[in-house]
Amino acid sequence: MKITDPEVAHLQQVHWAIQFAQEMDLEKSRRDLLKIRLHEFVRESSFHGASPGEHQVFNPAGDLEAFVGLVTDDRLIEIHREIKKALAAFADESFFAMELSEKASKRVGFQWQALLPHYRFGQSVSISQDPISQVLLALGLHVEHSGLTGERIRRCARSGCDRIFLRERAPQKGRDQFCSLACARLAAKRRYLEREEKKGAKLTRANPLRAPSADRRAKTKKKRNR
Repeated sequence: MKITDPEVAHLQQVHWAIQFAQEMDLEKSRRDLLKIRLHEFVRESSFHGASPGEHQVFNPAGDLEAFVGLVTDDRLIEIHREIKKALAAFADESFFAMELSEKASKRVGFQWQALLPHYRFGQSVSISQDPISQVLLALGLHVEHSGLTGERIRRCARSGCDRIFLRERAPQKGRDQFCSLACARLAAKRRYLEREEKKGAKLTRANPLRAPSADRRAKTKKKRNR
């Protein structure tokens, strides 16, 4: 099925969210830019995908200056942590249940609006004074309207990586999924070494006298390298 332009736009936002979640250190010099980018992330969750025949949920981002003012450095770090948790839930369980932040007003507003006269009415969700909940709602909306299926948001199968990534195509049944060619090669090398170790163990149990000792193996390797 051909992907639509609105789905491409939402997919780009999901890609950005994954990149943002993988940042190890939120440098102070970049924090103001990240706050502006988060405002765009929330704003763009509302309007891409709206069409005359499509029901849409709107997530008003509000004024840029007001939004950035609410995202303190501590809240930025919290948003970063919550996005990581949400993406992990999407990858591991294909399920994410959003809860309002403790800092949020307990009142959530629901409104219905037709953006243009020939558009259907869509639902508008307003979470006042709480950018954390707005960002998580935006993430859910972007994932929902990107056309992604559950099998495409994955966690890297290589032990020690655990990176969240988007598969470009549907995975093949019964095969591990890796975030990069490097991780796939490392995992293959590890499986090969494990198989060789098991072969050596079986040889030792079958005929202890013929099994090469560690010293003999080292000498043989040294001769081959000359």
